Amino acid sequence: MREITRTHKGIYGYIEKNNKVLLIRKKRGPYTGMYDLPGGSPEEGETELETLRREIMEETGCKLVDCTSRKEEIVRFEDFTEDDGRPGCLIHTGILFDCQVQGEPNINISDLDSNGALWILKQDLTSCNATPFVIISVKAHG
Repeated sequence: MREITRTHKGIYGYIEKNNKVLLIRKKRGPYTGMYDLPGGSPEEGETELETLRREIMEETGCKLVDCTSRKEEIVRFEDFTEDDGRPGCLIHTGILFDCQVQGEPNINISDLDSNGALWILKQDLTSCNATPFVIISVKAHG
């Protein structure tokens, strides 16, 4: 088992429509290049809902209209290399919400974490192309 090299806690939205999930392409960090749920860390003084609303807009261009079913998951992710060349090990806590959004995702959006947002068929998501929270959420929603 690898030594833990980082920890992170974030708030994420699972958004599904017509058997597709709204995801971002990760721009940086341990999950670079993978599909991920929109979301991230709260800014000082933000509630979970405020964080979710801001992150979904920043990373997808869509407006959050509803969220339900708060669930906390913790994963250990080891399949990456830290910037200094060491084998990485992330302990990642995710607060996951089921969400509804308004608007269409911006495939060309580029913020700190997102390299565009798009709808991906659930059947096309695997542990090789999607983050653990994506896989956990898809399995939970059949």
